[in-house]
Amino acid sequence: MARPPKNPDAPGIYSRSGWYWLRHTVHGEEVRQPLRTQLYEEAVSKAKELRGQVPQPEAKIKGGWDAIIEKYLAEKQKAKRPSGYIGTRWQTFRPGTVGKVRSCIKTFATWSELPSPSKVSLPKLEAYLTKVSARSKAGGRTTLATINAFLSHIGCLPGRVQLPPKKELERREVVRSIAEGNALIEGAPTDQLRFVLFCGFHAGLRRGEIMHSRPGWFQFQRGILKVPRVEEVGENSFRVKDDETREIPLSAEFSAFAKGFLGDVKREEYCLRNPTARRSKAGTYDFRRPFSDFVEKAGHPELFPHAMRHSWITELCNSGNHTIQEVAAWSGDSIETIEKNYWHKKATAGALDLTMRGVRKGDEERQSREELKAIGARIAELVAQGAAPVEIALAASTYLGGGEKSDGPLPPRTRTILDY
Repeated sequence: MARPPKNPDAPGIYSRSGWYWLRHTVHGEEVRQPLRTQLYEEAVSKAKELRGQVPQPEAKIKGGWDAIIEKYLAEKQKAKRPSGYIGTRWQTFRPGTVGKVRSCIKTFATWSELPSPSKVSLPKLEAYLTKVSARSKAGGRTTLATINAFLSHIGCLPGRVQLPPKKELERREVVRSIAEGNALIEGAPTDQLRFVLFCGFHAGLRRGEIMHSRPGWFQFQRGILKVPRVEEVGENSFRVKDDETREIPLSAEFSAFAKGFLGDVKREEYCLRNPTARRSKAGTYDFRRPFSDFVEKAGHPELFPHAMRHSWITELCNSGNHTIQEVAAWSGDSIETIEKNYWHKKATAGALDLTMRGVRKGDEERQSREELKAIGARIAELVAQGAAPVEIALAASTYLGGGEKSDGPLPPRTRTILDY
């Protein structure tokens, strides 16, 4: 059967094994329904009838914004889809997602000045997209997607807003190498800003986490930066986006700097403190203005705080030194989110050489280990013959990882045995 012609009055019709089906969206979920006919004209008629019979969850749109939003969030936290739900899949909200979605929808409700979600119109959504996209186009698309999902779920979506084509690289898609990040850290005019850059390029902290960080997060003896799920000090509290405590390994450079930077800061105080700068109601220091001024002067005007997190995750994933599971645990995001939003994948020259030669990495490592053992044995022989000092053997043993007892990863091969 030939592909059915496009019909603006009955979109979503397609054929499968000679029979017509209808693909459309119901309450935010894609639904595929059989039309049980092989005649196109009859399929169009049935499609129109099915679209007109889509049940609208009237019970969900009773009341004002707050009641409807809370009911929506309660339903989306259920492990199983509620009875009567029409759709092919059901996605539950993670604990950290609930607050973000609630804030997003309530902000739109306040801006719209409408008494109920049922009054939302397509021009209203288009106007809001223009407003929120002024600062970040990617942020505008994300915000609109959240609002659309809510309106579609309760049966009040007036239509889909046509998103403008992406013509240029957006700020949050910009990443910098660790070398460029370290150059910015080195050139920072103040220790406050240097701390911000370390938190972003060496630990991948979000802007809110940097602003609310406290000295107690830094466990220098363990070499760990521990970001708590929630931080409550006095009347001020802070909850991380993913709603989970996570631990991030501290780099040697960040650890050394942080020890000096936090030396005179009390445990209950914020790491960032600047009495003369703009501060929030909670007493946090908003570093966005000095950050923007500095990166613009440094030749990176498109860089903004969250781009440091993108850069950190990208560098970790592209290095080949860490698994994506490790990166997900350190960053507090799911593997799917990292692959979709954060990991800007890059290829490395020579990455396929071993495979194309039919050599496995494990085989190469075993061969290298045998070579190192042979070198160690030869040095031991020279020491026994008195042709080499004992210090050479000790240094070689340390480099080789203990000789025959070493079955772990090979030591870094940045220098040879002759360097000792």
